[in-house]
Amino acid sequence: AEIGKRLTVVEASAEFLPMVADASFAGASILLALFDMGAPEQALDTAVRILQPGGTLVVTELKQGFQLDPILEACERHLRAIGRYDELAADLHRVVKSNRQLAPGSLSRFRAESIFESLTARGFDDLSLVDSHFGQCATVTGRKPGRTI
Repeated sequence: AEIGKRLTVVEASAEFLPMVADASFAGASILLALFDMGAPEQALDTAVRILQPGGTLVVTELKQGFQLDPILEACERHLRAIGRYDELAADLHRVVKSNRQLAPGSLSRFRAESIFESLTARGFDDLSLVDSHFGQCATVTGRKPGRTI
């Protein structure tokens, strides 16, 4: 019941959130979503707009040289290493098939490196870019310039 008093769920396009006021959040996170948007730069602009000065933005996104195979191969290696490959092979096959059909990164060429450059140009502080997902993605973290509200 307490969470319901502190949590608001908004179902809308991240590219355009007019119902969310400027500088209304102390933090924002985008997890592997921009690569599949038609206007990822606009979605990033929206995240920056709704972030308070001094607020933290965390974005995990595909890297420029993204390849799906290393991630899928690591999944199989992990299942074999923990002795559950035979049990979960059919599930893994569905995951591999659906990921290949979805072709991650097919819509946008906006990548983690581009996000880092964009936030650098906007004057974000404490910027970092850390590899994730077996080096195929990266997480960009930074603080929006200005005083903390």
